[in-house]
Amino acid sequence: MDIYSSLSSGNEYQPIISIGMHTAGEPARIIIKGFPSLVGETLLEKRAYAKVHCDSIRKKLMSEPRGHFDMYGAILVQDTELVRSGEADIGVLYCDNSGFSTMCGHATIALGRFLVETNDISIFPKRWLLKDSASDEHVKLTIHAPCGLVRVFVPVIPKKSRVLAPSPDSQLVRSDPSRPVSFFSVPSFATGVDIIAKIPRNYLWKELVSSPIREVRFDIAFGGAYYAIVTVDQLGFLPDMPIIDALQQKVYTLSSLKEATRLFKRFLIEGPKFQKYLRHPISPELEYLYGIIVVDPVSCNENRSSVGICFFADQQIDRSPCGSGVCARTALAVSKGKLPLHQTWTYNSLVTKMKGEGAFIGCAVEETKVDHDGRYMDKGMPWKAYIVEVSGYAYYTGVSTYVTEESDEIGREGFLL
Repeated sequence: MDIYSSLSSGNEYQPIISIGMHTAGEPARIIIKGFPSLVGETLLEKRAYAKVHCDSIRKKLMSEPRGHFDMYGAILVQDTELVRSGEADIGVLYCDNSGFSTMCGHATIALGRFLVETNDISIFPKRWLLKDSASDEHVKLTIHAPCGLVRVFVPVIPKKSRVLAPSPDSQLVRSDPSRPVSFFSVPSFATGVDIIAKIPRNYLWKELVSSPIREVRFDIAFGGAYYAIVTVDQLGFLPDMPIIDALQQKVYTLSSLKEATRLFKRFLIEGPKFQKYLRHPISPELEYLYGIIVVDPVSCNENRSSVGICFFADQQIDRSPCGSGVCARTALAVSKGKLPLHQTWTYNSLVTKMKGEGAFIGCAVEETKVDHDGRYMDKGMPWKAYIVEVSGYAYYTGVSTYVTEESDEIGREGFLL
C-alpha cells in the first residue's frame, strides 16, 4: 500500500476527515468523521465535555500546521436532546482558535448546503426525513446549535433540471449555489444601548491616549453570542473616511484596530459593571462576550448598508460579515428605531466590500418575547427580542484527511504564531 492509500484509508493513522467550505471568504472546516464521541445527554453537556476532553483535537484541527490563526470549524453532533425529541435534524458544535463557540452564522450557511447534499446516514442519520420533492425550491432543516434551534433554508435545483438524461445521480439532491442560503436564528436582542465607558489608563490603546475624553460609546447585543458594537471613530480612529479607504491609504492599520479591540474587549470582560449587559434570559453558558464589531459610520447610508469588521474569539478577524453578529446588529438597529421590521440591511465585511460580492442580508422578520428562568430582578417580565433572517452564499473548497504520526510532537496539538 502506498503512502496516499495508507493516509486516507485510516488503517494506521486514525484520520479525521473534513469538508472544506467558505462563506464570503471565511473558512468553514466541517468535521464529518474521526472526531471522538462526546459524552452528555444535552448538547451543552457535550460542549462542556469537549472543552475538557477534546480541546487538544480542536487545537490540532484549527491551529498550524493544519490550520491557521483565523481558522473556523464545525463538528457534527448526530445525537442531542432536541434531535431525539424530533425538534432538530442534527446538532453541531462550532470551534475557533480559543474554544467551542455557541453560534456561527457563516458556518451555518455552509452546513446547510452540505447537509442537504450528503446521503451518508453515518454523517447525517436523519437526512432521509428532509422533504425534497422535485417541485420544492428549498429544503428546510433545523440545526441544534449550543445557543438553540436554527432553522435553515437551502435552495435546491429541481430534479427535472439536474441532468439532461437519466443517471444514478439524477435522484440526488443538489443545492443551487446561485441562490443564497438563509437561516432564522435564535431570538436576538439588545441588552445595552449607547453605553458610555471611560477607559482607565491601564486599558488605553494608542489612538485613545491622545484623546482628552478617553470615553467610548458603544452597544451590546446578542445574536446567538454577545457582541459589543462600536463605530471606528469611538475607538479614536479618524471618522471622516471609510474604513477601507483609511486602510488602503495607511491612515491606520488593521493591526492597530486589532490591538484597540483587544484592549477594549479585555476592559469590558474584566469590568464588573458591564456583566449585567451579558446576562442571558435562559442559559448561563451563553453569558460571555464573544466579539467586538467595529462599524464604519461613513459607509452607513440611505441604501441601508454598512461595513463592519468582527474581531471574535482570541482576536480572529472574520472574513465574512459575521452571521451571528448580523443577527445582533439587526436586533440592535430595530431596537434603536433605525430599521423597521421586514426591511433588509446589507452587511459587508472588508472582503465582501472589496470583492463586490458575498454580503449578508439581514432582516428582522418577527418581534417576539423571551422568558427567563427567574435568575434576575426583572422576574416575570419577558425580554423583547427579534427573529432575524440572514442570507448568504457558501462554496466548497475541498475534502481533507488529517492524521497525526506518533512521533510528531509539534503537530500533535499544533501551534499559533
